[in-house]
Amino acid sequence: MKKQKITYSQSGVDYDIIDPIKKLAQTAAAKTGVNLKKSGFEEVSDSRGESAFVWSQGNILMASVIEGLGTKNLIADTMRKIADLLESEQSRSRRPKRSRRTYYDVIGHDTVATIINDLVTVGAKPLVVHAYWAIEDNAWLQDKKRMTDLIGGWKAACDLAGATWGGGETATMKQIMMPNTAEFAGSAVGIISPKEGLITERRLKANDRILLCRSNGCQKTAKRICYKTFKQKNVWRSTFDKN
Repeated sequence: MKKQKITYSQSGVDYDIIDPIKKLAQTAAAKTGVNLKKSGFEEVSDSRGESAFVWSQGNILMASVIEGLGTKNLIADTMRKIADLLESEQSRSRRPKRSRRTYYDVIGHDTVATIINDLVTVGAKPLVVHAYWAIEDNAWLQDKKRMTDLIGGWKAACDLAGATWGGGETATMKQIMMPNTAEFAGSAVGIISPKEGLITERRLKANDRILLCRSNGCQKTAKRICYKTFKQKNVWRSTFDKN
């Protein structure tokens, strides 16, 4: 039997549609670079199209980025449901206790890592991180254990990176987001000092070394295609499909 190939577009992420819009936005954005000169700064045009935007500020370079976690928190939600179900089966209780772990410490940590990792690609050291959390209803915030884990994981990641958590935005998006869901993203500013530490495509040269790290599994990216694969191969239990 021929294996059915699952593509990104089938999972809901179609780059044939996304990329033209991104290019249109990048073209418009490039025309605003001159505005930095009004404040005595200058953009590093080579950084356009890279993972972070870089500009010159006196004897140093600064970098800025915004990035989101994607849908990884759906895995945390499912893991918690699994733990609750197992606990319920073991105790034979009609009202299972909430599992001790929400996995949102990992979600907070990974969101910060996602943001900072983009800064690092241009050679920047993270200075300040800001959070953006969007929810459909304020009731989502009432799970104290989940929120404590999320905040603790976010702070721990900032401490690990040596960055300051400057603040953030908690948006309530009625009629925009689905119930019982949340979106996690944020922005960061970093510094490149000395300037020679800048990394861009044009600065790469022969004999530069590329370091590869062994993966311990599916990380932040490609979650949508993973969900699609799991569903197709009946990895998900029907209990969680219904939930």
